[in-house]
Amino acid sequence: MSLTSIMTRTSGTATFDASPGVSQQFAYSLDGGLTFTLIGSPVVVVGGAMQSTFDLSTTAALQNLSASTTVTLRYYASGQTSTGGWGFFSSASGDAGLAVFGTGVAAAPPLPMVPEPATYMLFGMGLLVCVQQFRRRRATASK
Repeated sequence: MSLTSIMTRTSGTATFDASPGVSQQFAYSLDGGLTFTLIGSPVVVVGGAMQSTFDLSTTAALQNLSASTTVTLRYYASGQTSTGGWGFFSSASGDAGLAVFGTGVAAAPPLPMVPEPATYMLFGMGLLVCVQQFRRRRATASK
């Protein structure tokens, strides 16, 4: 499996995504979620519904992964208030609010997760929004 990009469609309340904007960033883990490595630099968006693309093609650790490797992605977003809202959205049927692209990518069932308080402390007023695991699914030959 090789991951090439992540596309997000996000929207928030006027107080949360006000200037200077919402800082968003992804991190990955290859050890079952014990340690996470940030991917690239934060992407900042201001106001209203936004679409962002995060390039993963230059992250060597996410390329040419074996079939037994599980990748856990974590999304961080921090805005201007602790009371506003922010999240992924879909404006129409078939429009994904969050999509991961690559070769050999198949989504695993979502895992229930309650983040540790230290996760919030590490990123200040950051909002942990999503954790999803992706695994390479073996192709089966049809007879």
